[in-house]
Amino acid sequence: MSVAYHGDNERVIDAFAAGILSLGPDQAQKYYEYGIRLSPDVVRDALEHLMATKYNEPFSKLGQRYYGQGREEGREEGLIAGERGAVYMVLKARRFEVSDQQRELIDSCDDLATLKAWAEAAITAVTPDDIFGHS
Repeated sequence: MSVAYHGDNERVIDAFAAGILSLGPDQAQKYYEYGIRLSPDVVRDALEHLMATKYNEPFSKLGQRYYGQGREEGREEGLIAGERGAVYMVLKARRFEVSDQQRELIDSCDDLATLKAWAEAAITAVTPDDIFGHS
């Protein structure tokens, strides 16, 4: 991690880049981020500039991979949050009183299929217990 202290020297950045490029994508991303976070602004700027010019292709592919993964994870989290909202919306429209245990059940559920099933069940349920069981 000497790049954090000596990254204004192009040979140090080259060694850092070569080391990163010899790692697998997960490790490479981790060490690149460490280098960026630990470096002062002048070194960070030099490192980012060199990576964007001299080492552009391998690092842009690495960045695209993680951008795509993060985007997909964010999409899934958004769908789950939206489905939780749908459950609450139907419960509110039906004027159901929801217990603390049922609220906890909804808030802790990360399974999209289960949340969808609850939202659909809430449309015709007589009580919240018909949706979630006796919780």
